Amino acid sequence: DLKLNNLKLEAAAINGIDNQGSVANISVTDTLTLVNPHQSDINFAGDVFNENGTLNISAGQIVLGSDAINSNEDYISQNMLINGFNNISMTAASGAVGKGDMHLGFGNTGTNAIVTLSTPMLTVASGSSLSLNATNSALNLNSANSDPTIPAAIGGKLALSADSVDIGSKIDMSGGLVNINATNDIDINGSIDVSGQEKLFYDKTEYIPAGMVSLSSENGDVNINPLTAEEGDIARIDISSGSETGGKAGTLAISAAKGKANLGGTIAAHGVENGGSFLLDVGSHSDFDTLFATLNQSGFDNQIAVRLRNGDMNIGAVSTTVNGRDITLAADSGSISLDKVTIDASGNVSTGGKGGEVAIWAGQDLNIGANTITTTAATTANKDGGDILLASQSGTVAIDNAARFYLGGFGNGRGGDLQIRAE
Repeated sequence: DLKLNNLKLEAAAINGIDNQGSVANISVTDTLTLVNPHQSDINFAGDVFNENGTLNISAGQIVLGSDAINSNEDYISQNMLINGFNNISMTAASGAVGKGDMHLGFGNTGTNAIVTLSTPMLTVASGSSLSLNATNSALNLNSANSDPTIPAAIGGKLALSADSVDIGSKIDMSGGLVNINATNDIDINGSIDVSGQEKLFYDKTEYIPAGMVSLSSENGDVNINPLTAEEGDIARIDISSGSETGGKAGTLAISAAKGKANLGGTIAAHGVENGGSFLLDVGSHSDFDTLFATLNQSGFDNQIAVRLRNGDMNIGAVSTTVNGRDITLAADSGSISLDKVTIDASGNVSTGGKGGEVAIWAGQDLNIGANTITTTAATTANKDGGDILLASQSGTVAIDNAARFYLGGFGNGRGGDLQIRAE
């Protein structure tokens, strides 16, 4: 066991060598810093990895990387590997922060390995990037049951990659980019905050736009899980503008091409200059009416793109509105049926009143019911209306006589085009 007040560990790797059933503990009272600023080579020649040991690391604060720069004043890319442990537990009681350009990997972890970072908050310093790669392991971000004492940073980049990912604590990175990739399931049980901010510079108010959250599962599901009673009123995902007087909301992108997405938790996407963008690519989904009701309630009204890989997309069992500046609906192999649906891409603040765009792509039949309204009309003088595309790859496009389309320009503005394709 190693116990210190502060520790800065400069190395290419932390290796568990021939450690069958062994437990290694590193305990730091204040700050533990893991860096590899000199980019030392990693050489495992002759090493024996039993892949069955345990590594426990605990500190008040964990700093991953450093802000060392090269002659071009760019951050020095740093790579470090924690290697040869089947169970890795890192606890940062007051918070964990990424700095510079840091890539921390977990290798030779064996079967059913678990990597756990327990902290009240994970953030990445402004302009910095942090990558945690546990490709063959489960990666869990757990709460440390303590309050963070480090400040949340603005504009960092965080990438998490693992067999499965469970976010049970808080990622706080205003205006930042969070990219989570998993081979199997992604579960959001904590919160991810990349909302914008309102900043006062002397006598002028400026707005930092919100960032982007990307959640991608190769073979599993993406689950934004419901709040518990103890959590109260928080957002699982916050891409809002963070201000009631200005600013732009960000983007939430979800991909589960062989699975599904479950949006049970609260999402904040309201913005003043524009609401959030929502990009969804899933293998299956059954209730699109509830999906679009959730998007409207959350504040999404910018780019809306929903792709269904398998099955039919049926919208309008109940009265449903799809709001956005640029709206795309696609069913790769199935049909799309719309009834009691209003698709509204009319001009708004973010477009200066110019009409938006609507594209609906069906692999099979596309059916537009009598109670369907689609509008890309302009709302400001001398602005153009937007275009509407209705397309079927291998079926027919059937439009009820009572369905309505509004593509008009305003004043001297040009009207949009309605295109219908059945190949």
